[in-house]
Amino acid sequence: MKKFIITEEEKNRIRGLYEQTSPISITGEQPVSNTDWDLVHGILGSKRIDDDLEKRVGDALQKGNYRVKDVKIDSYKQGDKIITTGNVILSNVGPGEKPHKHFTTRGSIGRSYEQEHNTQVSGLSDRLKNYYNGEVTTFGPYIIKVKGTNVIYKQSFFAIEGGQSGVDNPQQSSSQQTSGQYITKEFPAQTNPETLRQMLKDYSAKNEISAEPMFSTDYKGGSPIELSYFTGNGSKYAVSYIYSPITDEKGNSEIQKVYDAVKAKNKTYSRANLKMPPSQGAPYGYKGLLITMEK
Repeated sequence: MKKFIITEEEKNRIRGLYEQTSPISITGEQPVSNTDWDLVHGILGSKRIDDDLEKRVGDALQKGNYRVKDVKIDSYKQGDKIITTGNVILSNVGPGEKPHKHFTTRGSIGRSYEQEHNTQVSGLSDRLKNYYNGEVTTFGPYIIKVKGTNVIYKQSFFAIEGGQSGVDNPQQSSSQQTSGQYITKEFPAQTNPETLRQMLKDYSAKNEISAEPMFSTDYKGGSPIELSYFTGNGSKYAVSYIYSPITDEKGNSEIQKVYDAVKAKNKTYSRANLKMPPSQGAPYGYKGLLITMEK
C-alpha cells in the first residue's frame, strides 16, 4: 500500500477549507465633549443606531453557513473623539457543525455597569435557545475600560445556531409553537414609569402570551419598546415594568428590593434595565426593570 505524505502546508490548506475566516468590523465615534456614553458601546448593538455590529454580523450569518469564532472589542480616547471598534471573526461550518444564524449583544456602561449588565444577561442564553430552537455560544463578558478615561463598560455577545436542524424563522421554532402565531408588538416611547407599567399590564390581560416573550429596547427610556412572543400552547405569561426612584447622584435606588418582593410572589424573569428620566418627585429619574411573570 502506498503511503501519502502530506506536508504541513497542505495540512493547513485542507484545514483552511473549514476554517476560512471572514472579519466583520465596525468603528464608532463620539465627541469627547458632551459624550453620549450609551452610544460609545451602542455601536456594538443598540436600537438607537441603524447600523451596528450586531446587525452587520446578523445579516452576514443569514446569508451564509458560518459560525462566530471570535469577538474583539476596544474603546479609547483619541484626540477629541471617543472611538469604539468591534471585530467579529466568522468561519465556514465544518463537519458535524451547525451554522450560527442569529447574533445579539447586551451591555451596560457607567457607575452600575456590572450589576446592570448581569441583570440583562441573567438567563438570556436559555431564553434565546428556547426562542430560536438552537444552541447558544456566549462570547464574553468583556470588561472594557475606555482608555484615556475612567469609564468602564461590560459587554456580552451571543451567537445562536440555526440551519437544517435549527430554525431561521422564529415563527416555527418548536412544535409547541407551530399551532400558534408569532406576534411583535411595539409600544410607543414612554417617559412616565406608571404609564408604561399600566400599558404592559393591560396588554397582558387582553392577550395570550406564551413561549417566554422577549423585549427589545435601548434600555434608556424615550424610545419604543418591542415585545415579541408566541400565542398557542404552553405556559402563559404576563409582562410588566417595575421601578423605583433614584435617590442620589450616584444612581442608588431600591429597585432590587422591589424586584425581590415581586419575585417572592411570582415566578419572575428579569428582562432588561430600563431607565426613566427625571420628573416631579424623582429629580434623578427612575431605575426600572422590564419583567416577565408566569401566570
